[in-house]
Amino acid sequence: LSNFVFALVVIAISSVEAHPTAANCTWKFIEQPLSHFARGIASTYQQRLCVFDGYWTPNKGLPIFLYTGNESPVGEYVNNTGLIWDLAATEHALVVFAEHRYFGESIPAIDGMENCLAHLSSQEALADYASLANRMRREWGGKDSAIIAFGGSYGGMLASWMRILYPSAIDGAIAASAPVWGFPLDGCAVDSSSTVVTYAASPAAGSSARCADNLKAAYVLLSDIGSTPEGRSTLSAGMNLCTPLDSATDIPVLMSYLQAPLFDLSEGSYPFPSDYITYALTGSTNPLPPWAMQVMCAPLGADFGVSLSGSPSTVQFTVAAGNVHVDVDWDKTSNNQYSQADVTSSGALELLQAVAQSIQVWYNVSADLPSCIDWQGLAQAKKASKNLLSSQAVPVHSLSKAARQAARRAPHMAEAAKSDLKSQGTNVDGSDRTSDSNICTLPASSLDAGTAWNALVCSESINLVNWWAQGVGNDLYWPPNQAKGYTFESLVPGSLAFCPYLKGLGLYGVPEKGDDWAFWLDTVYGGTRLQYASNIVYSNGNLDPWSPAGVSASADSKKSSAGGAVQTKALSDDGSVVSVTIDMGGHHLDLFWPTEQDPESVRSERELEKTHIRKWIEQVAQRNAH
Repeated sequence: LSNFVFALVVIAISSVEAHPTAANCTWKFIEQPLSHFARGIASTYQQRLCVFDGYWTPNKGLPIFLYTGNESPVGEYVNNTGLIWDLAATEHALVVFAEHRYFGESIPAIDGMENCLAHLSSQEALADYASLANRMRREWGGKDSAIIAFGGSYGGMLASWMRILYPSAIDGAIAASAPVWGFPLDGCAVDSSSTVVTYAASPAAGSSARCADNLKAAYVLLSDIGSTPEGRSTLSAGMNLCTPLDSATDIPVLMSYLQAPLFDLSEGSYPFPSDYITYALTGSTNPLPPWAMQVMCAPLGADFGVSLSGSPSTVQFTVAAGNVHVDVDWDKTSNNQYSQADVTSSGALELLQAVAQSIQVWYNVSADLPSCIDWQGLAQAKKASKNLLSSQAVPVHSLSKAARQAARRAPHMAEAAKSDLKSQGTNVDGSDRTSDSNICTLPASSLDAGTAWNALVCSESINLVNWWAQGVGNDLYWPPNQAKGYTFESLVPGSLAFCPYLKGLGLYGVPEKGDDWAFWLDTVYGGTRLQYASNIVYSNGNLDPWSPAGVSASADSKKSSAGGAVQTKALSDDGSVVSVTIDMGGHHLDLFWPTEQDPESVRSERELEKTHIRKWIEQVAQRNAH
């Protein structure tokens, strides 16, 4: 290890407690090329690593477990990836968590660099990890070691792609909740995330039977009642809003407030309390309760006297609540000219109040907000944002929410981007009106993880489609966020139109011509053509809205003794690439520490992963023996 550049060393203990954290790491920095591919660039940067060798002895052929860091400071993954620590103890493995370039403390000196974003890509990150693997073999005593990559979400994409691109660098990969099949050319449905959210709010996932229908009805009633000043006054009082609804433009803001957390509650539905999602999205260490979506749905299991009829699948249906009748035709409503007295006596206000209270499982996770519904406080915080997407630009374990919000607005993003760029003193094409320079001016200390993720999305067209549409007939949402008669082909062009805003921040180097269809990523990583790959386990939970963009298992299931089924499917010609679907599984549940609350499905999945890992280790041992 003498070639390491030591920047910070935290004392590592040789005997680890039941749940090691970042405090157990020896934190080290290694020098990496700024570009592995542009050989004319001599610059380097320092990549941060967490290393724990308390289980491992060098030069003994013992395995190395490498976490391929994703779009946040790597400490988040150190603290939450219990599967690595748990298995490392039994396999006597070296544990290494590598931080992704441009994130955490692994950010190059971008201020004053020409086209600084040109070196931010998954391909450069994978080359970092492959170079690290080679160094571990040649310099750390891992010459005969099997190296197994682990990753969740974007990190899972990297782990699987590393095995595909660099099969000599790693011997196998665990790719949990990795949306590698979510690109425009992969055939992923644009509303598939919202259908998973709806499943999570259904009895099949343990939620109350009326939850999904009550939510859809509530959204319709909110919109229609709120279309008049009298209705907004009735809603303000009946929903116990901290700030009254002043105008019709407040209704979409309140609607977003009520709907936005559903995705996060679905992916964060774990069998145990967890702050993983809340910390990633908000910085809060207050945990969501176990089975968060079920908790949210519990108050909505009541019969409020509200019904749906007609054809929700074509978004032509009627919501009835007492004497209040609202007809829906896509994103438009009409009514039977009900009175405010009809609204008050209909049960609609009780339903809407229950919806507003139930979503506090997300907003009031800290239990310190006022008893009224503080929807306007959130709205004002968003209005204070200076950048096009900065109100959503937060680091996410599961691909930045910033990109999620951008793509939902894909059909209108081009005009929004133009308007915002003009307000920032930037030309419509993204160039600075006062300079033609491509020299980056943003200091590395000011590059937050959300902005870095947006830059990565734009640099490589990591253009995931699975959450582009909601409310179009297959889920609990309303109104539709896409125009009636939309087509997939109409949504893809312009879906990366927000990218020029980066120039307004003083960040340059994103390709001038976008690759909206992600053709190059399909070329590099092979898209859905996994028959040529080997030694990869893909896992997805059926409560996770990212799962439709993942590698799906077959309908043939291997039943577990309790807690649902584990579905498995072999995908490669040699049978060593498999996909697994975890019943009652949230976002990469299998990577977390085992708990007594875990459903049998994830217990079975972890055993399957351990079986494959031990097989890969044995394959290396057998090769070394010859």
